Amino acid sequence: MLSIGMTNSNYSECSENVKNLSKHTKMDEKVIYDFFNTSNSNFKSTIESALKNLMDKRVIMFDTVIKVREKDTYTPRTASQIERAIIMDCETKIFEELGYTKISSVRVSKDWKKFKSKVKKYLNEYSDIEYYYTAYDITINEKYIEQERNILADLLIEEFKRNQYKNELNSTVYENLITNAKKRRTKELEFWGDTKRKMSSVRKSDTYIEDIKRLANLLISIDTPSFLHELRNIDIPTITHQKELLDSWCEEMLG
Repeated sequence: MLSIGMTNSNYSECSENVKNLSKHTKMDEKVIYDFFNTSNSNFKSTIESALKNLMDKRVIMFDTVIKVREKDTYTPRTASQIERAIIMDCETKIFEELGYTKISSVRVSKDWKKFKSKVKKYLNEYSDIEYYYTAYDITINEKYIEQERNILADLLIEEFKRNQYKNELNSTVYENLITNAKKRRTKELEFWGDTKRKMSSVRKSDTYIEDIKRLANLLISIDTPSFLHELRNIDIPTITHQKELLDSWCEEMLG
């Protein structure tokens, strides 16, 4: 996403440091979580749509697989059926231990990092798996991928054109995020009686759209310079109201 201009250099690291980003921007953490959850979902859909389009042309075929890297090895490989079973058992054990019933709930919660850390520790202790991840296993039609590559090469042959397309794509991503945020807010305003809808109070806020625009400027716009050095140097005190804030957000997200 970074290399083709969909995000800027701040996006990835900031998504792993919501507390610091909240402190840096003086913005509600719940708004930032909402931004990343929706943008990541949109990016995933975009990537999978592109893959499905190529598969429809039979330029490629692809499947979603689990990749693992064993201890004392350097090359990841596709997990065996037994390894997949071990990973499933491990994930289930940990998310139940943390009080959840499904992994999607953990992914959007304050416990996501803790979940990943505990799963990794458990796997390291009871198996030869060093780590694992979800990947796209892509089979390429060499004959037709060459044709597609030539078409792309013609479009991107000049540096000016390449930058122009990057700028256009970045602008499109930026504008779509703002447009979708406005739609989410409008939709939430139609449900005044339903206070348990996920992120309802956040999206109904008068500052919601402006906050999303600020985040899009900081994390998407390719004209924004990196501020990661400042982010890494922010001191986050361990205080009770931080936990209360995250617990409140989690409760609202999970109903």
